[in-house]
Amino acid sequence: MSDQSLKESSIDGTSFADDAANRPHPDAQLAGMLKDHVELACLYDALEELADCLPAMPSASIHSAVLQRLETFLPEQHRWARELLRCVLPPCPRTGGDSPLLKRVIEQQHEDEGLLGDIVDALHPDGRCACLTPNTLGYMLRCFFINGRRAMLFNEYIVFSRGRGHFTVGALSRVGERLGDVEETGR
Repeated sequence: MSDQSLKESSIDGTSFADDAANRPHPDAQLAGMLKDHVELACLYDALEELADCLPAMPSASIHSAVLQRLETFLPEQHRWARELLRCVLPPCPRTGGDSPLLKRVIEQQHEDEGLLGDIVDALHPDGRCACLTPNTLGYMLRCFFINGRRAMLFNEYIVFSRGRGHFTVGALSRVGERLGDVEETGR
């Protein structure tokens, strides 16, 4: 399959044929994903606290910080996760494009980003979406952070279960430790 057809088979606009020399080593990408997941876990914890305190809203500084992280961090993290999963999931044998599993991950990411947009609008200080009740906002927040936590674990599980040959044993063991920690704490 040519580089051009690989580029055209990407459903999210991310090129399969990026120059490999410009990419970080897969272990560095994996370490970055785990670091991002720690940050995401903190963000999801903050969203859970926000949902628990509704109808009251957090202080302006906390509100601003959470809003800024939602608007900038998550879409970038999704892009990195797709790139990392492409390393370990073989392309679709029929089309040479993304594997069916990766396509489903991307679909879920797009759904999460749609909900993210609604949450950002609801939390925005200019009152873009002031029509939401606290119960509705709380429900949206809970759906979002529950889905986000599941997605993190799923991504880690895929990397751990399919990453042999792509990452060093040490890098994979860090993912395994993280999965074990999550199993013990439930988060």
